Amino acid sequence: MEKDRSRLDKILGTTGDFPERLIRTINSIHSSLPAPEPGDRSVLKQTQDIVTSQEHIVTTMAGVLENLAGHYDNMAGALKDTEAGEAFSEEELQVMNRDTEELSTIMAELEGNLLSIDGYHKQLVTHKDDLQKDLDHLSSVVYDLDELAKIMDDMLVEQDNVDVEAGEQLNVLHHHLTVLDELHAHYVSYRMAFNKLILEMARRRQYREAAENIVRGMMRQLESMTEEETHVRAHFNAEYGSHLPDDLCLCISDPPTRWEVAPLDGTSPEVLPEIDRDIIAEASERVGYSEGPPGAESLTVEIPFASPKHAAIARQVIEVDAELQPQAVQRTLCVQDDKLIATFRTLTVRLARLTLNAFLENVDLVVRTIEHFGKDAEERTK
Repeated sequence: MEKDRSRLDKILGTTGDFPERLIRTINSIHSSLPAPEPGDRSVLKQTQDIVTSQEHIVTTMAGVLENLAGHYDNMAGALKDTEAGEAFSEEELQVMNRDTEELSTIMAELEGNLLSIDGYHKQLVTHKDDLQKDLDHLSSVVYDLDELAKIMDDMLVEQDNVDVEAGEQLNVLHHHLTVLDELHAHYVSYRMAFNKLILEMARRRQYREAAENIVRGMMRQLESMTEEETHVRAHFNAEYGSHLPDDLCLCISDPPTRWEVAPLDGTSPEVLPEIDRDIIAEASERVGYSEGPPGAESLTVEIPFASPKHAAIARQVIEVDAELQPQAVQRTLCVQDDKLIATFRTLTVRLARLTLNAFLENVDLVVRTIEHFGKDAEERTK
């Protein structure tokens, strides 16, 4: 699985540098584009201003030339009139002289305008050259963009191939994950079964101990009864046996039958492993048992009394006697208002029934005692 994951990383790594390469190429193209200096007017705006200024100068020059042509026409007409013998007045001569004197100023102005137009022409030529250079550079940028488009097409094809290969590899990894999920499910089931086994062994040990306690109690009781019966029979034989004929009752001198509780024929005592309490507690926590032995039966009984005081008295009396099998029976007593509430947890339903019967007999005895002596005891206390 690790090899398949490494292979997927290698497949994805073939296109991992594509974004960086594209960004680097785009930034290179962008930085090569001509950019005006901050505050500078655009070449188009400058050209428009030059053309406008040039048109203004041309208009001015056209007006000056028109006036100059009119002056020359007037002077030519005056020359013809002079040749024809016409005489001019002093005032007309002064006007002609003034116009003639202004010719030098007009010519200077025309020359200045020509110089301005020539300067504008040079500026336009310079702008043209700069724009041509920019155009040539932009042509190279367009070529770079075309190359970038080809590179991007190749990248897209490569990316599609990578997507296909990555999809196939992901399917392989998904199959591995499915197997892992199945293994995890098997492991969880095994762990649950193992914890259940530990709890089952603990439950069986409790059952065995409860059964052995019952058997030992029966053996002690039988031994006690047998011993008592032996003394009774010995006393009877000692007092009356000598007066009875031997053949009257052949079994009169027999000792009492001695009993032995043993496993059923063909079976042997159950052997269970010793399990540490911490392991059992940990298994119980994992399985989810919060209280009581595994496989326990739970039973709750509410018994109403005439007053909370009577319920408390019953609780105090019954709590004195502990359960005969505390490892197999758990009893909890509490008083709520005028009710005595008893909760039992036992290993089996049969044990719960026997425990409840014994408890109800004790409760009945306590109730009858309270009914018989309770009122008189209260009056004596008062």
